[in-house]
Amino acid sequence: MFKFSFEVDDAEDGGSSLSLNTAPAPAPESSVPSALQPWTDIPLQDLIDLLPPAISYSPLALPTSPPTTLPRRDLFDARFQLINDDAEDETFVSGESDLIPGTYEGGLKSWECAGDLVGVLQGLKRRKWRGRKVLELGCGTAVPSLWVFKRVLEEAEAAAEHGDAQETVLHLQDYNRQVLELVTLPNLLLTWYHYSRSASAFHPSGDRTSTTAPPPSSGELELSPALLSAFLSTLPDLRITLLFSSGAWSGASSTLPPADLILTSETVYSPASLPSLVHLLHAASHSNTDAGEEEEGTLVLVAAKVLYFGVGGGVREFVEAVQGQGGWTREVFSLDRGVGRKVLRVGWEAATGR
Repeated sequence: MFKFSFEVDDAEDGGSSLSLNTAPAPAPESSVPSALQPWTDIPLQDLIDLLPPAISYSPLALPTSPPTTLPRRDLFDARFQLINDDAEDETFVSGESDLIPGTYEGGLKSWECAGDLVGVLQGLKRRKWRGRKVLELGCGTAVPSLWVFKRVLEEAEAAAEHGDAQETVLHLQDYNRQVLELVTLPNLLLTWYHYSRSASAFHPSGDRTSTTAPPPSSGELELSPALLSAFLSTLPDLRITLLFSSGAWSGASSTLPPADLILTSETVYSPASLPSLVHLLHAASHSNTDAGEEEEGTLVLVAAKVLYFGVGGGVREFVEAVQGQGGWTREVFSLDRGVGRKVLRVGWEAATGR
């Protein structure tokens, strides 16, 4: 079985922090199969209907500046749900493999480059996040989108008090639908619970009056009908739309609307999938230039390790794939110690990719 050997640890005491195991990983047992899961759009209610009665969670501490802490469903809790649901695919349950090409793409775990991407987002000069369409590809636990969602909730609740509403769309995609069910949506719920005033009635103290809150601690959240109803009501009230898709990038609809911000992390490990990833990044982009980040167009940010041992992919292969499709890349973050990591901005000159 293939192990990436790079992940965000799920600590025994319930807390989580970024760590790196640099042991080389063995080569995967098989190449990408010819039959991939088709791109499928999934209604939010369909995912809501599959939630368990309660979820266990822990704080995920990201080494950003300033420090960032986000709530995240515990990995053991997600796997326990699979066992209770009598999942036919033991890949998700066993944890023996981080990658089975075309079957399971590692989305249940949080990976290091997601934290790098949050750090870059924090450093942007953009003054607001609401009113944008955000697309995260290969989202998994959706750490970058959770940070954006937190900011959108804070901004939208403040703006709603003055009648200033703007539509925000968060579109999250992962190859595996089960990942969206088990970790992506639960993590969005946890972010809403900890950082939205509309969730204050469900806090034990019942005195949540602002979005300034202490970092989340470990706990269990009961997903009562009342809480889920409040969550679903908050979204249209704040003009936030959550979209979900699963399946292969190559099957993405040609009518996928352009996004203002496209995020992806730890998704360039497979050379075979790079052409479809780059094509989708291009297709989902507005006209883009190599000007400042405040210019009109789509901001595309890709976080990756320089090399993925035993798989063949990495930053160089991704850059070559982008250039092969007429695009450009620019490095906006780099960490050279250990196994190097980078965040790249990607774009295409004055083209939509359609």
